[in-house]
Amino acid sequence: MPNDKFSSKNNHQGVLNMFKRWLTLISLCALTVLTACGGSSAPGGDTNANESSSSNAPTQSFSIGTGTSTGTYFPVGVGIAKAISEGTNYELNAESTGGSIQNLQLLNSGELQLALSASNTAYAAYNGEEPFEQPITKIRAIAALYPEVFQFVVRKDSGIESLEDLAGKKVAMGSPGSGTERTGKLMLEGHGLTYDGFKPEFISFSDAGAGLKDKTIDAAIVGAGIPTAAVVDAAASMDIKLLSLDSEKFEAFVTSDPYFITTTIPAGTYEGVDEDVVSG
Repeated sequence: MPNDKFSSKNNHQGVLNMFKRWLTLISLCALTVLTACGGSSAPGGDTNANESSSSNAPTQSFSIGTGTSTGTYFPVGVGIAKAISEGTNYELNAESTGGSIQNLQLLNSGELQLALSASNTAYAAYNGEEPFEQPITKIRAIAALYPEVFQFVVRKDSGIESLEDLAGKKVAMGSPGSGTERTGKLMLEGHGLTYDGFKPEFISFSDAGAGLKDKTIDAAIVGAGIPTAAVVDAAASMDIKLLSLDSEKFEAFVTSDPYFITTTIPAGTYEGVDEDVVSG
């Protein structure tokens, strides 16, 4: 998983305060631009009209990019938007998107004002690394929210026991424009698998769960906080298994990509998964 520090419950208010300060800053910047371009909108003597207009100023609206509805980004973004909208004079709208990569692109184009992203994907965007053709240097980090864990999900009756067994299989890599696709690809490459060695499918977490159920795909990569709604739903409709990473291979991978760390998905996180799973 990307190496983010987990924000404890006691720090949630501090995180929200950072979002509030950020919204205040961009609001002031927008007002400065409007004032410089538009000048005075009323004669100098009409003080009461100006005061009335100021006191009745409409709530300013901003958007935060999240992810697909069955991942973690969407409910987290909805929660942040709700807290900001109820606690300030700003309206923050949570937008469902393809995930980290698309969020960063929309942030760069100005279509979003806030976005959720995996830390390693944001790093790649800032430095112009694949899949970003040009550096996106206007982005800034506000807070680390939670650890994002990569879950490799298969049917229990699939006969697949390791990541190496995914050779030649159909693997759901996440939605196009998602950090899951990029990071999952890196993790599989660390285990000796490239896109030439299996059949990648670029679909959402919910579509991946449906594909596992009807056996149109063999495995799904889900990069999200745990437990993840899509995996909970899959475990409720079929017997599933989570594949552990090869610790030795992953440690070599972490050496070259130090923004990842090893983690454990505890037994019992999902129905029928009764053993700890090594992940990252």
